[in-house]
Amino acid sequence: MLLIITKIDHIMKLHQSGKLPRFGLHYLMAQYLDFAAGLNHSTPADDFSLEGHGYRMAVLEGNDADCALPIVSLFGTKPILTESHPEYVELVEISDGHLMYRICYMPDNESFLMLYAVKGSLDADVERWLAEQAGEEGVQ
Repeated sequence: MLLIITKIDHIMKLHQSGKLPRFGLHYLMAQYLDFAAGLNHSTPADDFSLEGHGYRMAVLEGNDADCALPIVSLFGTKPILTESHPEYVELVEISDGHLMYRICYMPDNESFLMLYAVKGSLDADVERWLAEQAGEEGVQ
């Protein structure tokens, strides 16, 4: 199940659940605060919501291989991750050699979905698809 993040509280709950390593939580918090700073100039970070600006963040878990993305395609359906067409996929080095995928979807001109996944935490087929999308060398 995708772990959706639209408020700072969602990151705190993710931290409490233990579903993401500390390095990943720090990265997600930095991403959230960057989005909040760019989209918001008056609401305190604790009260801010990405959803009010058409943004959502989500974390992929190991069992999300065939998950339907929380966006609606032009045809009114929710695309499956590995059958989707993201705007971009990048592999980001977080710290001490830890890597995360950052996957961007822009279903229309007013909304974004940013997906994050720790490299090596997903099904082999999904990892291969992400590596291909990110243009990694030597993808098998």
